[in-house]
Amino acid sequence: MQFALFIFSFLTIVGAFSAWRKSPLYSLGSSLKLVGAFLLIVVVVVGTSLAIPDDHITDLPMMQQKIISHCPNASVHQSAP
Repeated sequence: MQFALFIFSFLTIVGAFSAWRKSPLYSLGSSLKLVGAFLLIVVVVVGTSLAIPDDHITDLPMMQQKIISHCPNASVHQSAP
């Protein structure tokens, strides 16, 4: 099932790109802007997912130390359950 989804996604992307290439609005600059925006979105999503700690961290002092080492002005407070 996942392989079929991969093929469907790939063909959708190829079809969209070929339609974009045939459009009278196509230009190399606009394509590069589109690719740049896509890559920026990927970087933001990956960076955000790496920056968010997982739910299994129970050692608050260790978490505080990690955050303070990256951002000296940060403060961490444990929320009420």
